[in-house]
Formats: sequence, structure tokens, C-alpha cells
Amino acid sequence: MFEAGGSRLGRRNGRAYEYTVRATDEAPLTWPKAGFRMVLEGRITAFPNDKAIACRAAGPDQRPVCIVAAHLDRVAFEDSDGSTLGEWRPG
Repeated sequence: MFEAGGSRLGRRNGRAYEYTVRATDEAPLTWPKAGFRMVLEGRITAFPNDKAIACRAAGPDQRPVCIVAAHLDRVAFEDSDGSTLGEWRPG
């Protein structure tokens, strides 16, 4: 979802954020014990109804599914030490 009339530069047109970790030389690839981190930087914004969160439930005994309006300024993939492996910014 995007603002009506907003810039098209930050739109990914359905493309996922992806990063490939490759083994070096002949050594097998090992998963880091502390894993990886996905960093989302930006701000919470509002939908056209001026609310930041919208929730719906299929029925009264169903948990609601919610979506938060956000403007992402940066998406990054980091190793457990905080080193940036991949980074995406609008524009």
C-alpha cells in the first residue's frame, strides 16, 4: 500500500528483499550460532482514516490479523556482529 500520488522510487513492485550467503573457497557453509538480523528502520505512519493499525477478525472466536502503516527508510540484513551484509533504501 502506498500514498496516493506518492513517489514511486521506494516501491519494489513485488520484489522481495533477498541476500545470498555464499561459502568461501572449499569450506562448507556454516550457520552462525547467533544467527542473522533483519533491521527495519523507519516510522509508523497512518492509513487514510488517520489510524496507524488496522485489525480484522474472521469471527468473534478468531484472533485478529493486524497491519501497521509504516514508512521504511532502510531495510538491512546483518550478521550477529552487526556487520551489514545487504542494505536497501528507497530511491
